[in-house]
Amino acid sequence: MTSGLSFSDCEVPAENALPGVVGLRVPLSCLTQARYGIGWGVIGAATACYDTALQYAKSRKQFAIVEDYSVMRHMNNLESVYTYEGAHDIQRLIIGERITGVSACV
Repeated sequence: MTSGLSFSDCEVPAENALPGVVGLRVPLSCLTQARYGIGWGVIGAATACYDTALQYAKSRKQFAIVEDYSVMRHMNNLESVYTYEGAHDIQRLIIGERITGVSACV
């Protein structure tokens, strides 16, 4: 999470200043170096996510549609209605013609 900070009338005692530093060049160079670590951290997190997904894909039951769950049985039956008696595209053409009276076939 990031946020903006604004300081007004803020004095930093001399003993709290970075020694030999004028301007923001040195403090900002620290951020440049930190970006390398952040980049490697992101790559590590992405690799961990990929590996977790890969391990799950290799170990899961892949063909989990069984009659034990009525929702899946109904879904399979509805899918067959979608495609039976010819391609569903043909069914749509027939229904469209019946509704509009205009054939889509030339």
